[in-house]
Amino acid sequence: MAYKITHRTAEQQLTFPNREAAERYAEQNGGGRDNWTVDVATQAVTPRERWVGR
Repeated sequence: MAYKITHRTAEQQLTFPNREAAERYAEQNGGGRDNWTVDVATQAVTPRERWVGR
């Protein structure tokens, strides 16, 4: 299932193939998990190049 992370103060959203990848990105590259919300991506994300954290 695809997940997206949204930055709490900046208008930035990134989509990931799974929750683990989304949380890992937020922790390692996004300034910490507390700066992001993690939600299920409600729209299909294509093409594959849009995935982050693969």
